[in-house]
Amino acid sequence: MALEIDAKTIHHNNLNMFETIEERLNIISLKNIEEDLDIDEKISILFLMCNHQSVEDIIHCINNTSDFNNILTQFVLNHCFFENWKHKLLEAIVLINNKKIIKKLGIPLRPLHLLYAPNILSYSKHISTLKKCLYNLCEQLNENETNVLIAAIKKDIQTEYHSGLKNISSLELHILFWHDIKYINILPGIHILLFCFNDVNIKNLYENLKKLNLANIICEDLKQQESVLNNIRMVPTHFKNLYNIKKGLCIIINEKLFLGPQYKDRYGTNFDCENLKKTFKGLGFEVCIYNDIKREKLINIMENLQDKIYENPKDPYDCLFFCILTHGYNGGVVASDKGKISFDTMNDKICSSILKNVIKIVIIQACQGTVAGIPPDSFLTTDEINETICSDVTRFKNFCMFKATLGGYKAMRNEVEGTWFIQEICRVLQKGHPINFHAFTSEVIKSVEEKRGIHEGNPVAQLPEVCYNRLIKDFLIPSYLPQNNE
Repeated sequence: MALEIDAKTIHHNNLNMFETIEERLNIISLKNIEEDLDIDEKISILFLMCNHQSVEDIIHCINNTSDFNNILTQFVLNHCFFENWKHKLLEAIVLINNKKIIKKLGIPLRPLHLLYAPNILSYSKHISTLKKCLYNLCEQLNENETNVLIAAIKKDIQTEYHSGLKNISSLELHILFWHDIKYINILPGIHILLFCFNDVNIKNLYENLKKLNLANIICEDLKQQESVLNNIRMVPTHFKNLYNIKKGLCIIINEKLFLGPQYKDRYGTNFDCENLKKTFKGLGFEVCIYNDIKREKLINIMENLQDKIYENPKDPYDCLFFCILTHGYNGGVVASDKGKISFDTMNDKICSSILKNVIKIVIIQACQGTVAGIPPDSFLTTDEINETICSDVTRFKNFCMFKATLGGYKAMRNEVEGTWFIQEICRVLQKGHPINFHAFTSEVIKSVEEKRGIHEGNPVAQLPEVCYNRLIKDFLIPSYLPQNNE
């Protein structure tokens, strides 16, 4: 079956790099790595790597290691080379952005960013996404803010504070202590059938953050990850704080045939289109499909969304999925007439004041790298946001874009079975039970990232991305019910 480009080619030497990581990282190389880490970096790595090890174990390593260069080594040895430590270590090094170590290991930085996506908080490969968010919080707070938070929580807890933390200002270690005394829980519990024991719970932490006006954006990230991690099972009470869609609309822009020789016709896209149609109809959405439309028509559809959504003023749509299946470039998509539309333009056209309370999700199945054979200055258009249209900044809320691939990379399409990205979106949504949006995107990202293919003799991979995320709150995607004609 033929694969076409719509993921960045991973060259054989990079693929071999991932296959030989077990050989590159060992206790000897770990000791060498520690020479290029300061104590704060080591604590961050321990925080990201540890599973059920308590703060007591880490403080013991710090207090009982004569040479700080051996803290990581001793921790790994003390825990009998705990599961998957090499891969967790490499991911943690990428997260703390220590390029010197990565260079010494002889590993190219760009493939590592593709593999671990350090800037996407909703995704991680070996490290808990919540730990990733908490590390980001620790990095965001300055020294004074950190001390204020620690002091506030010391007053709040009902137990004696750990004496070993008296002169330690590292927020990561305090977070582990708060977990140890069950003030918060940052590790997912055991799931049995539909129930979970010891849910992730960081309510006490983000309530103190909000009370102190610290890192409000990070607070939302933490709440989302708590929700995602606890949404593994179906417990109705878990969904009580999620927004429930009343009436949904799905618009599909299906670009298969393109004018001129620069862009290949997108065989396989009709399979994606039909799968999306089947999926969203099964979710109870109305589905509208537009095939092979030009740039002007696509702009017109976006500008007139409010008319479609409010065609019945007494019963308007409250959720829109706008799916675009086409070729693309870094920062935009291409219409059937080769006209380009930037994401900034789409953001501006779709987000109107009238629609600010409507959930708007844009699904982009398109390449985000340079298309082979097209000169960089061909068919350029200026798609700047018209700032004079509306001064209401709140119009941009309740909007999110979910792209098939990272900026600068390509996306894969099978000429018979369609694209990896759309296949996984439909598979996850067709499971037959409700799922919250953030859990949905996380599952799709993980599933696509694990896929591998061959294009023009080279191994290929792909990593989707959530961007422009301005959703005010998470929402519940309804249960999928097969239609009578399936």
